[in-house]
Amino acid sequence: MNLQSRIIKGIKNHTPGFAHPFLRGGYHVLTRIVYSTLHAGNKITCPFCKHSYNHFIPYNNYAAITREADIVGGKSIPNDLCPACRGGKRDRLVYC
Repeated sequence: MNLQSRIIKGIKNHTPGFAHPFLRGGYHVLTRIVYSTLHAGNKITCPFCKHSYNHFIPYNNYAAITREADIVGGKSIPNDLCPACRGGKRDRLVYC
């Protein structure tokens, strides 16, 4: 289970059941807030959202077929996604 799934599960466990339908889209917003707080710093700045972090979060591809067929980009990529806007290495490469 990845960090985002654990955060969402923890939020669900600490909110009453009647609130879950209302928070359906809010889980990802809360996850981004948690990621942004955990990775706060000034070593790297995202060119899209202008937020600064110590490092970006990893991109994890959990699809079994990409690992089995050894497809390029099918593995985990460390230090890839901006915690706030989810801009990746490829996005930043095209932007610069």
